[in-house]
Amino acid sequence: MKIENVAFPYPVLGIGNDITSNFTWHYSVDQNNYEYLITIDIQLNNESIENYIKYDLADYICEIECISTFVRKCERSKDGHFDIRLPKSLVAHEVVFELSVVVKYSIEDYENKDINPIYNGYQISLEPGDLMAYIGRGKFSADIVYEKLKRIDTFMIIREDANISQTEFKFDSYDGKIEILIPSSMYKHYKEEIKGNSNYAAIIHGSLVFNALLSALYNIDTYPDSLWARCIKTRIEKDPEIAKLNIDPSDEDDREQLPRLAQALLGDPFKRLFTGIEKIHESLNFDVED
Repeated sequence: MKIENVAFPYPVLGIGNDITSNFTWHYSVDQNNYEYLITIDIQLNNESIENYIKYDLADYICEIECISTFVRKCERSKDGHFDIRLPKSLVAHEVVFELSVVVKYSIEDYENKDINPIYNGYQISLEPGDLMAYIGRGKFSADIVYEKLKRIDTFMIIREDANISQTEFKFDSYDGKIEILIPSSMYKHYKEEIKGNSNYAAIIHGSLVFNALLSALYNIDTYPDSLWARCIKTRIEKDPEIAKLNIDPSDEDDREQLPRLAQALLGDPFKRLFTGIEKIHESLNFDVED
């Protein structure tokens, strides 16, 4: 794994400019209650390597690894398409996979019409296990429930802290979530009067939650492996409405746009804040009239 920066004594498609043809690939990850389904499609666009695969001298390979659980597996394909089922019980945190084309049987005189001219005049021999093409590397988070990414409690939580006198935000909690820590006196009101009331929830989202999320976005590169950071990055990648904003929280040039990104992630919290206030105001007027 992690071979993209390795130098080879023979030409490998995808490493440097040894072979000049271009390839494309994409993947998706779906899940149910029990397993992940990883779907991968590779378009190699290199006739020479495709012929070696066709005549069973090489295979497309997908190597999967979960460092947290020490799980490793290898899948083969003849057409560049993979449907890989991975039980959830076997993985945790981050799952990484790498795609390549690997030689199956000895090739005494390897030929490729797209090979760099610097190899002209050399006889290239490949042995079983040698890399013919390096396609790329992908990953996904096994502790993120994609269907619940829009729910704030997936990556953020409000907790009581008896040792503080004012609200604080914490980004390195034991469960990987953004913590909004509030003093005991405030938490009592929150738990008894605010929590569970949809109108008050809109106000909390437009104030506490928005500020905590914005602070987290400014610090996302400090905690790249935290659950909350991975949830946010996955939401940016998977949600078309968020992705089209083209705001990268890790890009210094996009820092001025982070408040806009935070609003998008929360679904226009300021609009909902004013709607919540209006509903509370209406309910108060209704009580007075009664």
